Amino acid sequence: MKIKFTKIAVPIGYAYGADTELECNSATGKEFIELGYAIELESNSSNLPEDLPARDVLIDAGIESMEALKEIATPEGLIAIKGIGKKLAESIINYLAE
Repeated sequence: MKIKFTKIAVPIGYAYGADTELECNSATGKEFIELGYAIELESNSSNLPEDLPARDVLIDAGIESMEALKEIATPEGLIAIKGIGKKLAESIINYLAE
């Protein structure tokens, strides 16, 4: 997610000034937007459901569609992604089975 700060973020503990552009994960970007410090510049093209376990990790790894996720949806395939361990892989597989 790409965001642009609309005002300085020092009051919330960050050294970002107004007009600073930042590439960040969805959760971080949404937090800055919800707090009123930034706007979204580019929409994420992912069609992964918002409630999918490890959605941001998958998007950061380049998995942006359900079709791409289903291609690697094995414990071994998911664990190969940095940030996904055995339990998280199982959660993703269970999510897909629902």
